[in-house]
Amino acid sequence: MSLPWLVTLVLLLFVNQSHGARILGLYPFPSRSHLIVQNALIFELASRGHQVTVVSPFPVKEPIPNYTHITVESDVNALMGGHEYVRGNCVTIKNMQELYVIGHMIFKLNKDHRHSQTSEFLLCQELQKYLDEAPHGVIYFSMGSNLQSSELPESIRKAFLEAFSKFKQRVLWKWETDSLPGQPKNVRLGKWLPQSDILAHPNVRLFITHGGLLSMQEAIYRGVPLLGVPIFGDQGLNMGRAVSAGYGLKIDFVNVTTESLTWAIREIIETPTYRENAQRLSRIYRDQPLTPLDQAVFWTEYVIRHKGAPHMRSASLDLAWYQYFLIAVLTLAAVSSVIGVFLILRSIVRKICSGRRQDTDDLLRQKKRS
Repeated sequence: MSLPWLVTLVLLLFVNQSHGARILGLYPFPSRSHLIVQNALIFELASRGHQVTVVSPFPVKEPIPNYTHITVESDVNALMGGHEYVRGNCVTIKNMQELYVIGHMIFKLNKDHRHSQTSEFLLCQELQKYLDEAPHGVIYFSMGSNLQSSELPESIRKAFLEAFSKFKQRVLWKWETDSLPGQPKNVRLGKWLPQSDILAHPNVRLFITHGGLLSMQEAIYRGVPLLGVPIFGDQGLNMGRAVSAGYGLKIDFVNVTTESLTWAIREIIETPTYRENAQRLSRIYRDQPLTPLDQAVFWTEYVIRHKGAPHMRSASLDLAWYQYFLIAVLTLAAVSSVIGVFLILRSIVRKICSGRRQDTDDLLRQKKRS
């Protein structure tokens, strides 16, 4: 390499480092699937020269340049409230200084991402063959990374098994233990499956899900109709939207039976409109000027370049408390006015009624005297 090129390269390296920021990613929620999505952004920022520190329960397996990981233990029950991130009750961080961009970044990254579990979970040839050679299609069933299918109550598990045995489609089930008692011949198990790749396969006819946000996004991105069995959190709301948009059905957990599952699966598979609506929404969802990762990186670096981007702050942050809670104040004033009017009217009515009773009593007394 000639001297001018070497000098240019060194200068570029210094420029890159001088524009790098210190970024802290707080991900104490014990969900591996959530972290996989967030890691796509974190790793990309690290590759661009930013010094990234991540706090989570899941360390990376191999060293990454510009990346530091701090492993913490978290309790899912203590993290369900989003405000706990602000209050600092989720995790205690020690010996971390000069970290000036703090945030909990969750973005819609619904494409194949580069992350530390990739080499292990690529769509292997055996799984590819299983999907390719399904003449009647495949039903994919996963309750996500937090909910364990193997921990379903026996009655629910039995309902799924009996329902699956009634169909000619193959079933690919994310099952976390080595065996499944009563497993039908058309059901195949996997402890961890490349969900996005599976949903991208043209033979997948239906995705049975708990309705988690990430699973919903991947299903929409791939254009696959849904059958949801929500358990908690936003899952019921997510599946309600799928039902309203016409690309899914929902069964409440307490209503899961062989009959309800059989009807819902058959309804979605045999009614083309569910898949048509899913495909239509997929086309809309994909029609973007930039990829989700590029958008996430752009806005992260935008905030860094503009020193926190104060011009993008919500105006509500600068309001006085009585302005911020204006609706509550107006509501309180209105209710107080209504109560006041009610009390005044009640007092007037009581006085009128009392006067009439007094007149009636006087008349009766006069009649008695006469």
